[in-house]
Amino acid sequence: MTYCCGILVRDGLVMIADTRTNAGLDNVSTFRKLHIFEKPGDRIMAIASAGNLAISQSVLSTLTEGMEDPHSGELETLMNAPTMFQAAQRIGRAIRSVHATEGEALRAEDISFDVSFLFGGQIKGSRMRLFMVYTAGNFIECTIDTPYLQIGEHKYGKPVLDRAMHYDVELYEALKTGLISMDSTMRSNLGVGLPIDVLVVRTDACEADLNHRIEAGEPYFHDLRSRWSAALRAAHQNIPRPPYKNETEAKTKYEETRMTEATSKIALVTGAGTGVGRAASLALMDKGYTVVLAGRRMEMLEETAKLGPAGKSLCVSADMANPAAIAALFDKVKATYGRLDVLFNNAGMGAPPVNFEDLPLEQWQAVVNTNLTAPFLCTQHAFRIMKDQTPRGGRIINNGSISAHAPRPFSAAYTSTKHAITGLTKSSNLDGRMYDIAVGQVDIGNAATPMTDRMVNGPGVLQPDGTTKHEPRMDAKAVGDAVAYMAGLPLDANVLFMTVMATKMPFVGRG
Repeated sequence: MTYCCGILVRDGLVMIADTRTNAGLDNVSTFRKLHIFEKPGDRIMAIASAGNLAISQSVLSTLTEGMEDPHSGELETLMNAPTMFQAAQRIGRAIRSVHATEGEALRAEDISFDVSFLFGGQIKGSRMRLFMVYTAGNFIECTIDTPYLQIGEHKYGKPVLDRAMHYDVELYEALKTGLISMDSTMRSNLGVGLPIDVLVVRTDACEADLNHRIEAGEPYFHDLRSRWSAALRAAHQNIPRPPYKNETEAKTKYEETRMTEATSKIALVTGAGTGVGRAASLALMDKGYTVVLAGRRMEMLEETAKLGPAGKSLCVSADMANPAAIAALFDKVKATYGRLDVLFNNAGMGAPPVNFEDLPLEQWQAVVNTNLTAPFLCTQHAFRIMKDQTPRGGRIINNGSISAHAPRPFSAAYTSTKHAITGLTKSSNLDGRMYDIAVGQVDIGNAATPMTDRMVNGPGVLQPDGTTKHEPRMDAKAVGDAVAYMAGLPLDANVLFMTVMATKMPFVGRG
């Protein structure tokens, strides 16, 4: 058996062919099936063959030696064909010529005349093209709607190409997809195997960008096969079991399945000892997550742990202003659980409300270190764990603030860091895509926590017009539930920004 595929994208051409041939289980051999005809700068053509090896070799020899043009007497080869279309026609004529010579003898031995070819490449001054030539010598051409063709044992690799390939895929991403398609075929059919020959040609280059043979044990292909298998298993595990029973039982089973999935997931919450951090930690534990509770005061972390289910949390004392403590925190998570699924960057602080020009530099730096540098470092450590774990990826949620939209008086340090957190969220979400890491932000307004007690006690809080007044607050549980909702989304969906605020607080409008 054989499997060959050709992929034609905007950036160029990929052709892949295995080399295994067999005449029975005890007669397996290796033969090249991808053949390259090249004159650098003028043309490059490649033919991949499937079917009867003797027939395909005869056709290739006929094309190499040339066929006499009955009108001009000149020898026609692929190297002097004026266009790719006429070159494809010459392959068809070569097939018919071999059939005329050998077809009758093959029929006498009850051997079918079975051969097919993929033919692709480019001649200078014309476009890149890809054809599939059938046994009868007729052929079809690849189009941008379905930018690939296959011959041989194609059914196992086709679903991969159907799902992943389109004309605008980057050239070496197309090669990766083709190799996954080859792996899928090798997994299901022992008649297809290593070595694998690969050709990559960039549009208008008229020479090979890559001409490579993948041998058994090559590190990249071995890693690709392992990662693809792990990704499929992880995807299967992450899909809920079918709820196809009676409606009530089905709903219960579905909810149980979702809870079972969450119980194996690990979340880390910074500033988990009080306020929003505590509320988020409890909400995550309620959804089945095991939560690492991080903060400076161990007694407050232990109090949070007692409020949640037994055995669903781990308390770790860590000062978010200390890079070494942050590194030790993530080392502890990895050593204990081996993975991290959710990080909630929550720890934060403000500066005393003083005139802008009177804010001490050391106070400014303390706020920046806790509110911005710490989330940056935590996100870096989370990336390193999430990108290498199986299943790969995870979610990071940053605690923003509506101060990033409308500041309070005398809050330059706090407001500046919350604006910066918005930039960190966008940048890390973009950079996390390649690792299946989703990053989002919850902007909070007037959650009822010890930090906001001044809003309802004494004279209240300073307003932009210089007056002070009490402001409405909301239960911090609403924020915790929002964080748990964001955490529970599948990784192909993301809440980039969510605002959770007290309904009647003076933010929307003019007060």
